[in-house]
Amino acid sequence: MGLDKIENKLTKSFFPREFKQYKRNLSDVEIALIRNAFEKANALEKCDYFTFCKTVICVSLDYLGQYPELEYFAAEIAYEIRRLDDLEFIVRVSNNPYVLLPLAKGLIAKNSLGRAAANIRIVESKIKPDDLVYQLELYLVKSYYAVANGNLTDALFHILAAKEFLRSSENELDIIQANTFDAQILVDECKILFEMGRYDKVFDNVNEGLTLAKKIGNRPLTVLFEIFYGMYLIDYKSSLDEGNQHHYIAASIARKLRNPYLIAITLETIGNNLQLQRKIEEGIKFCKHAERLYKKIGDEQNRMIIAIKIANLQIAFGNVSSAMSILLDLETLGSKNPLTYLNLVYAFIKIDDLDLAETYLEKTKKHLRGRGDLTGEFLLIYYEGLIEFQSGNFGKAEMLFAHAQEFAELNKLSKQALNASLQLVNVLVSKNIAFPSKRNFKKAKFSIVELSSQVKKDEQSIEYNNCELLKAILLFSNNNYQEAKDIFKRLESFYFSIRLFEKISTVQEYLERLSHLEEIGAISLDKTERTTKEFSEFEKTPAPILPPNVEPPQSYIEDDANPILLLILSHGGLPIYSHYFREGFENLDETLVSGFLGAIVSFAEKLGESNIRQTRSGLGRGFLQGIRHGDFEILLERSERYLIALVADQENYLIRKQLKRLVDEINVLFLIDDEPIIVLGENNRLYIQSVVNRIF
Repeated sequence: MGLDKIENKLTKSFFPREFKQYKRNLSDVEIALIRNAFEKANALEKCDYFTFCKTVICVSLDYLGQYPELEYFAAEIAYEIRRLDDLEFIVRVSNNPYVLLPLAKGLIAKNSLGRAAANIRIVESKIKPDDLVYQLELYLVKSYYAVANGNLTDALFHILAAKEFLRSSENELDIIQANTFDAQILVDECKILFEMGRYDKVFDNVNEGLTLAKKIGNRPLTVLFEIFYGMYLIDYKSSLDEGNQHHYIAASIARKLRNPYLIAITLETIGNNLQLQRKIEEGIKFCKHAERLYKKIGDEQNRMIIAIKIANLQIAFGNVSSAMSILLDLETLGSKNPLTYLNLVYAFIKIDDLDLAETYLEKTKKHLRGRGDLTGEFLLIYYEGLIEFQSGNFGKAEMLFAHAQEFAELNKLSKQALNASLQLVNVLVSKNIAFPSKRNFKKAKFSIVELSSQVKKDEQSIEYNNCELLKAILLFSNNNYQEAKDIFKRLESFYFSIRLFEKISTVQEYLERLSHLEEIGAISLDKTERTTKEFSEFEKTPAPILPPNVEPPQSYIEDDANPILLLILSHGGLPIYSHYFREGFENLDETLVSGFLGAIVSFAEKLGESNIRQTRSGLGRGFLQGIRHGDFEILLERSERYLIALVADQENYLIRKQLKRLVDEINVLFLIDDEPIIVLGENNRLYIQSVVNRIF
């Protein structure tokens, strides 16, 4: 029997598959020391993962300073199961400089980022070109440090560098080492992509990594890939039941391993899922259990992350003061996670402290800068929209939520796109109530009809019921009291079942208003004939009717301004897009009109003086904003590279806001880093057409 076969026979019964990649670097004496420890404990034949981990750490502590490779192995295991005090003790005595790599990971977990950076620099100064395993570990440690420091772009760069280094050197590693590093790199890349909100790029990594982790028998990595697979199905595919199955598989494996770190992660994940199942209180309990476990094992970095999630759940449950207390404590501790500040923005919006909400929105921008976090960038726009909405700036709020919706759709953030759509409809409904007009009412109605077509009809779905709430509010504003009351009654029962107190309050307020109108004789619900019309057909009058004998304030009503023609011109005056809102104008010579507009704008800018109206706010000094004629007006706005002209029968605040919103949309489509577009392709033309249809 050969030496290798003898060694395999000696080690296979007690050496878990998860640690086979370290065995190559251990000497026969070091392996024998571990084996002897199991023999003394009579645990050689029934050794499990966690028993093995504890035994290796104990052996290393018994022989500190004598076996460098055993110390590195024990240090990696101590980090794996978050025995961070044992890890620091091993490193303090060891003569192996590479034990500083697992120490750096442990310090990152403890949120001691300064000490972690110092240890990374020491390893960089001592590492040798032929130490391939440690080179790979160094790339991974740098990525963990970048994540903890809030720089996801740098973290992804280090992961990609590790992937490239592994490809170039995998022939010099044994197959187990190469496969283990490959799986570890994939799991770390998945984590970063999830934090960046790049769900569309995750699936291939998760699928490949899960297959590889099972192939090499690495159960801790299998747990993480099962969690990521479930997250992908829930967050990107909206498949909650199937995602939960993967998470329960992960929880089962973590319990068998008795790894406290993995158990905490699975508890945290299940807690998040319970929120999606409308079991918010139960979700908070699971997350708090995970928080206690993170605290017990000294993982401060993950404890802070779960604290943010608990605060988010508390806000959803209506306990804003408790959430704010958690988040402000995290800020005091120096949290660099932008979700801390984003949740503070949301909490201050909830208590209507918009000044502080704006202050923390600016702080969030600082922490998101360079992070590459798509979800965070979406929330910046979304929360700014909420601030403007609560300030009563409906026009700006509408523009911001439309921008947030487009941003989410462009980046394939389906859940976020739906949330932005709901808020956009909310703004339009509220705007119609505050400023009743035929135009506002129609925009609100059609936006609800469009949103209803996107949301699956499910009376147990929060999204569907939130859409129904907006529909009921608009029905109420149109005097469809009986139909509105029926919806409010059903929604009251639904929101009570999931204890969404904010929504309950809104529904009950409308039910009380209906009851009051009935008491004073303004309406008679008992005698009201129940309408059989579909919502898309319910409008019976050209504009919403206020309660009887109540006249709308004249200052609220704007005269309608109707668009006639839209032109998008290059700065050279060439027309690249046109849209006619009315028939009878198709025979206009676009090139002639464009040349005229380009010439007169250029003339006004150069002379700085004109009898035509100018503005000096927002567009630069002396930019021509419009041309007035007896029968029509030409409204002008400049984007980054284009001139947009809208011919309308008159100008008012609303149509100017719509034009500005179109400019913002065009700036998103034609980024300033791109080459100027002279001729629109079919895709761009269809996109602009859809934007024009939605805005106007």
